[in-house]
Amino acid sequence: MKKFTRIKVINGKEYIYEITPYYDPETKKIRHKSRYLGKNVEGHPVRVRDKLPQRAYTYGEVLVFAEIIRELGIKEILKEHLSKDELTLLLALVLNRATYPLALRHIGSWYEGTYLYERSLKITSQKLSRLLEKIGRSNLGAEFSKALLGRLKTRGALIYDITSLSSYSQCIEILEWGYNRDGDELPQANLSLVVDRAEGIPVMYEVYPGSIVDVSTLVNTVEVLRSYGIEDCMMVLDRGFFSRANICLLEERGIEYIIAASLSLKSVRGAMSSAQKLLSDPNNMKLYNNEPLFVAEVEVEVGGLSVKGYCYYNPQRQKSEQERFYRRLYGIKEALEGRGLSRTSGNVKELVEDIAGQYRKYLWVDIHNGGIRVRFRNKAISQRVNRMGRFLILYRGDIDWQECLAAYRGKELIEKGFDILKNDLEIYTPNVQKEETLRGLLFAGFISLILRMRLMKKMKETGLSRHYSVTGLLTELSKLKMIELTNGQRITTEQTKKHKEIFNKLNLCA
Repeated sequence: MKKFTRIKVINGKEYIYEITPYYDPETKKIRHKSRYLGKNVEGHPVRVRDKLPQRAYTYGEVLVFAEIIRELGIKEILKEHLSKDELTLLLALVLNRATYPLALRHIGSWYEGTYLYERSLKITSQKLSRLLEKIGRSNLGAEFSKALLGRLKTRGALIYDITSLSSYSQCIEILEWGYNRDGDELPQANLSLVVDRAEGIPVMYEVYPGSIVDVSTLVNTVEVLRSYGIEDCMMVLDRGFFSRANICLLEERGIEYIIAASLSLKSVRGAMSSAQKLLSDPNNMKLYNNEPLFVAEVEVEVGGLSVKGYCYYNPQRQKSEQERFYRRLYGIKEALEGRGLSRTSGNVKELVEDIAGQYRKYLWVDIHNGGIRVRFRNKAISQRVNRMGRFLILYRGDIDWQECLAAYRGKELIEKGFDILKNDLEIYTPNVQKEETLRGLLFAGFISLILRMRLMKKMKETGLSRHYSVTGLLTELSKLKMIELTNGQRITTEQTKKHKEIFNKLNLCA
């Protein structure tokens, strides 16, 4: 009778045994002898105790991002422009930024501790700097975005925004003084980002001098997208882009857009006032995400053009906005009146500006009986309160109220993207000395941002985001290691129940 192997599960772990059948003359039955061969590793027996571990590598958290790189074809795109060693250098930097950002001089040590480590390549900060400088001099960023957009077949809503990246460097020409969105008193470069709303990831970026105005970058971005063959897309813009000049330019160029209107224009205020009656009519009530919402179609005159829009009224939002507003007003009143009785009228004016800030227009402040007295401006407060819970979104194109609102709320994706880029990936105040190196570093950060945002989308879709933040999930996966035995064979440590759940939901094989 032939020998065969059998897998036995003991305490949740699989082991392989050699089974030898034999005939027992006493019982006159076939019995079996078993001999332990080893632990089941990918269908093969490994006697771990006979082959001691030689090294342990970072595995779990890197595997997640390596799979996203494979899924999006990022490696294949980069292979067209970089040598094998250059590709390894760049991906080591990208994966480090996505997991645990370190200074360039530490990337090599980190890489040697991952399961991707190739002994034939020594990573140094000098090699990384030369590679980043080479990337910064090339058009790799544009070629990468063009190829990625082609792979994704991007259509529909693209969310656009711009942020400032400050730097202490004194040697980079692109760093200029301009409107700094973070309030840093430093020269800056402007970074624009385009996010595919359907895919949930950034697909394009551009770097501009710090003094370039936002609308110029937007028009340039749209022209670049069109040169890539992206015609039927709609740009989703924050309220900061709203102005008469910008709307006219978008209309003139035939660019489809969705943009929140600010109250800076008299015509916007008039449209919202005219829609007041419609927004209180129950016949205009809709249900959005299980919340009641009132919607009215409007047209707004902007620069001699008639622009379509939807006016929204959210009763629940109105209530929360009013509560915050009144609490803030009352807090300012108490702070001012509790400042004592020794203030002169000149000091009071300065004090009010410091404490009240933008709320100053809602207050009457004077000296009364040697102290500060605060009264409220009823008309100004009433005008502010009456507008709460109401907002106006203008658009160009064929889109209904629900699609318009959903697309605009999708701009949270790009806000999260900037937050991840500056904080999690630590692309904030890069202290580099060459413009080419800065551009190369931003390209690496851009790919890292793709990985992080893709993981966020997967976590949200699978329900993992209800139990983990991205950092929490990576921390949990960091417990899973790859062990290299003395004979060169590699095995992974035992997966916990949490690991199996994560890998199952992310459709990964560890």
